[in-house]
Parts: sequence; C-alpha cells; structure tokens
Amino acid sequence: MHKKTKTGLFLIFIFTLVTLFVYYNKIYCLPGELRIIQGEEKTLEFNFPINARLKSDNLDFLVNGDILEENFLVDLSKPVSLKFLDQGTTTLKFKLGFLPLKEIKVNVIPQKKVVPGGHSIGVKLISNGLIVVGYSNLTDNKRKYSPGRQKGILIGDVLLEINNEKIKNSDHMAELIDKSQGSEIMVKLNRGQKQLTFFVKPIFNDD
Repeated sequence: MHKKTKTGLFLIFIFTLVTLFVYYNKIYCLPGELRIIQGEEKTLEFNFPINARLKSDNLDFLVNGDILEENFLVDLSKPVSLKFLDQGTTTLKFKLGFLPLKEIKVNVIPQKKVVPGGHSIGVKLISNGLIVVGYSNLTDNKRKYSPGRQKGILIGDVLLEINNEKIKNSDHMAELIDKSQGSEIMVKLNRGQKQLTFFVKPIFNDD
C-alpha cells in the first residue's frame, strides 16, 4: 500500500515538473525586447494559468484597458493587451510572488506617417517595418510614373529592407533610396505570410 502511494506521489511530482517546464518554456520563448508604436496595442500570449504581478519603471500604459498601478495583477491565462501612452523605454517585470517570471524591455516609438512627396509611395511606421499606405506619381520627362506601383509593390505591403539594409524609419528609407543615385534598388517586403523581393529603379522628379 505504501509502495503504491509513493509511486502515485512520484508520478504526480513528475507530471507537475513537466507541466511547469512546458509553461516556463512558453514564457522563455517570448521576446526579451519589443518595439511598440505609441498609442497602438500589442498583445502578449503567455498561456500560463496563473495571476502574476506586473511592474514597470517609468512609462504610463494600459494593460487590458486599465492603467497600470502598483501591485497590478495580470491573468496570464488570457492574452495581455498593452497600449503605451508615452514615448521612451521601460522594462516590464512579471513576477509570481517574489519569483521573476519574465522581463521584457520595451522601446515605445512615435507614430509617424509620411505623405508621398519626393518619393513615389507613402509609408507609415509600424513595429516591424514601414507599411505602404498610398502612391504618388512622379513626373519623369513629362510622364507620370510610380516606380513602386509599376513594379508590383502594393498598398498594405510591409517594407523591410533596401539593398539588404534594414529600414529603420521613413527618413532612413529616403536616405537609402537617395544613396542609390538612380540605380536599381532591391526591396524586401512582407505581403501577408510571404516575404518577397522586388527590384525597383528610382527616378528623379521633374517637379
């Protein structure tokens, strides 16, 4: 009888360890650093059936629609929605009692929208690149032309790289295009779940 009891307790112990390992592995796989657009929501999926305390250093933000306060409890079994009101950097600290679960460094950047002008597409900064939001025709030898659209770049595409250099923001994109001095550039982008490459030749605007 005692032997069966010990075996049962041992199996429960092993099951508990395996379960905890699975959940901790999910948390470990979450990114340690995030870049979030000011005012936009970011959702984290912990899938851990516990309540944890969330603490942050210096930025005001909403957690599931509520302002973060001291000793704020978060249900990690449900998606955790974050919305930052200020720009800057902070560290999110998730704890189970005194036990640290996860620390995530967050860089909150301003929302920036570029109206098409000297370049043929308008873009908006998002967390993983620049999303194409519109086109603008340029004038080349009295002919209206949009190089990006002509080559197949679509509204909604997320621009990632130009000539194998990651695009940091809209100003950086303009620098990379200008640096080509009219030579063909290689543009990498995401379209849905696919990553595509386009070769586009910039033109000078006569206007």
